[in-house]
Amino acid sequence: MRPSASRLFLALLGLLLGATSHLAAAPAKGTPGTLLRVGVFKGLGADPECLSDAVEALKIDPAIEPRILTAADILEGGLETCDALVLPGGGGARQMANLGARGQAKVLAFVKERGRGVVGLCAGAYMLSDTPDYACFHLGGLEAIDREHDERGNGMVRFTFTPETFSVFPEFKGMEQAFMQYYEGPVLVPAKGGAAVPMAVMQSDVHLKNDAPANMTNGKTFLAWSEAGKGRVFLAVGHPENTPGMRWMLPRMVRWTLRKELIPYGKDVVRVTRNRAEVLFDKPLKARERACFEDLLAFPGDPDRKRAAIATLLEIRSWGAKERIEGCLRENDPALRLAAAEALVELEHTAALKDLKAAVATEPDPATRKGLERCLKALSAMSHGR
Repeated sequence: MRPSASRLFLALLGLLLGATSHLAAAPAKGTPGTLLRVGVFKGLGADPECLSDAVEALKIDPAIEPRILTAADILEGGLETCDALVLPGGGGARQMANLGARGQAKVLAFVKERGRGVVGLCAGAYMLSDTPDYACFHLGGLEAIDREHDERGNGMVRFTFTPETFSVFPEFKGMEQAFMQYYEGPVLVPAKGGAAVPMAVMQSDVHLKNDAPANMTNGKTFLAWSEAGKGRVFLAVGHPENTPGMRWMLPRMVRWTLRKELIPYGKDVVRVTRNRAEVLFDKPLKARERACFEDLLAFPGDPDRKRAAIATLLEIRSWGAKERIEGCLRENDPALRLAAAEALVELEHTAALKDLKAAVATEPDPATRKGLERCLKALSAMSHGR
C-alpha cells in the first residue's frame, strides 16, 4: 500500500472504531506476519466477471493479497504459498473437472490437513457441498437439491439472519433483512450427517425460467460455515462480491475461515442498507435492461439517452451494468463521461481504475476533469490504490 492510501485507511478506521469497538483494528499492509495471501481459482468454467469481482472485493482488506490460481498452478504447488482459497461463480462441475483428481486432492489437503480456509461463491458453494451424484468436495455439510432447475433466474434477493450472523457480520445488527445479488445459485439443505451452521436464510422465491417450481429457494440456507478437518469452510449461495455495499463480506469470510481478527472496513464499502428491496428479473424487467444495454451500445447514440440508461441500470440493480458503463468514459459528451464515472463509483467497480485514470489524463474539459478526479480518488480508496 502506498503511504497516502495507508494514512487514509487508518483515518477511516479511527472513525469506525467507536461504532465497531468489538472488532480489532487492521494492521498496516506489509507488516511482518500480517499479509494474507488468498488464491482465487481460475478454472475452466469460472465466470470471468465473477473471477474479477472476487479479486477486486478482496482488495478491500489492506492485508489481503489476492492472486489468481489456475489448475496448473495448483498442481505445481501454488496453494503452498496461500492462506486461503476462493472458488468463484460460474460452472461448478466444469471447475471440478478442470482440477482433476490430483488438483482436487491438493485442495482437500489444503483445507483438512493444513487447516487453511476456503470460500465458495454460488458455483463455488456447489463445489464445496455434499451433493450426491455430483462432483464436489464434500466439505460444506449441505447438499444441493432441485438441480434440474438450476437456471431459475437472477436478481437482488432478500435474506434474513440467524443468531450466528452477527458473530461474523455485526454490521447487520439492528436490521431485519438485507439484499444481495443472486444468479442461479444452488438450493442448499442440510446433508445427511452434515454439521453446517446457517448464517443467513434466503427469503426470495426465484422461479423465473426453466419451469422452476415455486417455493423452492425461499426458506433455504443462503450463507453457512462448517469445520472441515483442521480447516474452515464458508459457503455463499449469492454473490456478495458483485453487490455494491456488500463486497466487504468476502474478505470478512476469508478472515473468519482463517481465524483471523475480523477488522472493520470503511463506510464507502460497508453500505448494508444501500439495497432496500427485492428486484427479480422477470421478462419485462429483462426487456427493460436489454433496452438500456442497446442504448449504451448505440454509435454514436444520444448522450441523453445513454445517461438515462445508466440511471435506469443503477435503479434496477442490473447485474451486468458496470462493464457496459465503462465504455461511456470514452464518449464525446463530457456530461456522459462524468455520469459514467459517478456510476462506477456507486457500483464500487474498482476494476475500472485504469480506465478512469486514462479518462482523467485525457479529459479536455477542466470542470469535467475535476469531477473525474474526485471519482478516481473515491474509487481508488476502496482498494487502497491497488
